[in-house]
Amino acid sequence: MVKPAVVRLLRERQLTVHQVLSNLLAYDDDGCPLMEIDLLVVNSEVAVAVECQSHLGTDDVREHLEQSVDQRDLSYVADFHDDLTHLE
Repeated sequence: MVKPAVVRLLRERQLTVHQVLSNLLAYDDDGCPLMEIDLLVVNSEVAVAVECQSHLGTDDVREHLEQSVDQRDLSYVADFHDDLTHLE
């Protein structure tokens, strides 16, 4: 449901999509979970992490960005929030 809508949205914004990876988990060297990514949309230049929730608010997006490894590269994700809420 969400995956095709995200791909369509990113393509409409002129972002080429090569792969969509689901339910990724990252662990540190001790095996402790670092993060979970619901959808990771990638091409040869860009990776977009997507948090999927049934009820997503602006505060949820901000929290997701604060927990991201590199906020500078993911800051534009918040701009998609309004577009994504209209896909449901």
